[in-house]
Amino acid sequence: MNGGYFRVDVSDSVSVLTFNFEYMDNDDDTSFQANEALEQLSWLEANLATAASSGRKFILNGHVYAGTRYHGSQLWHTEFVQRYF
Repeated sequence: MNGGYFRVDVSDSVSVLTFNFEYMDNDDDTSFQANEALEQLSWLEANLATAASSGRKFILNGHVYAGTRYHGSQLWHTEFVQRYF
């Protein structure tokens, strides 16, 4: 849980990936970070890569979603949005 993320295997084929998406939030100053957002994205990519060969399904759980508010501003820093999607 060093970077604000963890995985729980709820069955042989389903896992929950949980994130502290605050690191990606536009309201968060990335100069105060120690690359937590990049660590999370690398970890997510690694889990999804193994899923492609194993058939494992993931439920993603976080509280600052990668998108925009209705008629509002983008919620995440652009570089993280591009990598996430």
